[in-house]
Amino acid sequence: MTRAEIENNRYQHLIEENGFSFINFPLIQTIPLEFKLTPESLKADWFFFTSATTVRFFFEKIAPIELNKTKIAAIGEKTCKELKKLGLSVHFQPSKYETAVFLEEWLAAFPAPAKIYFPQSAIGKDEIKKRLTERGYQIQVQSIYTTILPDEARQDRARLLSEQNPIITFASPSAWTHFLQLFQGEVSNFQIGSIGPVTTKAIEKSGYSVHFEPSHYTMEALLKKIIEETK
Repeated sequence: MTRAEIENNRYQHLIEENGFSFINFPLIQTIPLEFKLTPESLKADWFFFTSATTVRFFFEKIAPIELNKTKIAAIGEKTCKELKKLGLSVHFQPSKYETAVFLEEWLAAFPAPAKIYFPQSAIGKDEIKKRLTERGYQIQVQSIYTTILPDEARQDRARLLSEQNPIITFASPSAWTHFLQLFQGEVSNFQIGSIGPVTTKAIEKSGYSVHFEPSHYTMEALLKKIIEETK
């Protein structure tokens, strides 16, 4: 499991009760960045959230009540859950947790010009901004956190290589990039599980194959697919 430790641990029981060994190997460390939400930003018609991490870092500095009168669009089951925990309504979510599907369905549902505020990772893709700007929408992209490779991962590299035919799971292109930094010459030692198309695309772009990808893009679905196909 390559997410942050706290996110990995919630799946330990599922993994172990099905006869697998649980290996906590975080490849992502998130670091918040300084940002301010200006009065002008609060006038946006829509706020877009595309990850639970973005929700967490954003509302560490902004009170949820500030967005009570703003429409919210979200990608991802966990993202929606985190927003609802804060008492916020999600006014739009796509039928699939993919950026392309999100853009297609949101644009079809809301074709009128609108102002959008979009907090995301500093290394996030610019696909949403590019597509919406081309269609005449005003969109403000705000970097609110970044990701780095944890020092512990470098130290534990040999331990992971000692495992017999390990399956390693990825939930983001960032985790995959950090994995390549550590294991560029040993990727063939692993079976690879990807949470969904965005991560899979990053892996395949590097010249490698994905062995497991669920039809429902959540970590739980990925783990269940791995369990079903390897037991």
